[in-house]
Amino acid sequence: SIGGPLESIKLPGPGGTACGIVRFPANSAGRLNAKELLTDSAEAHEAGDAAMHSHDTIDYEIILSGKIDIVLQGDQRRTLKAGDILVMGGLPHAWENIYDEDCTYVFVTLGATGKTSWIK
Repeated sequence: SIGGPLESIKLPGPGGTACGIVRFPANSAGRLNAKELLTDSAEAHEAGDAAMHSHDTIDYEIILSGKIDIVLQGDQRRTLKAGDILVMGGLPHAWENIYDEDCTYVFVTLGATGKTSWIK
């Protein structure tokens, strides 16, 4: 969550930025509805999955504690753990915490124009 229950995230427009701390509770996979969470500029419910979404941003995520899976189209997944840094732009994705501990990460989001479609 963002300082409590995960309620909403406002994404920046082109040239804007956002920064925050997100906590995904343990074993919370499959409970996120991106359309309800992301209040603007996101394309939610991609690929028939309520958690799958994309947005016109470049995102930096730094995992502070725990583990979380980022799920990409085609059910490709990568597990991120404390100390990992993810840099991503415009890809449809979902977050799943299938682990027995909370995951906390810092995000920095930069508003972009058009899909950037890359991940590192």
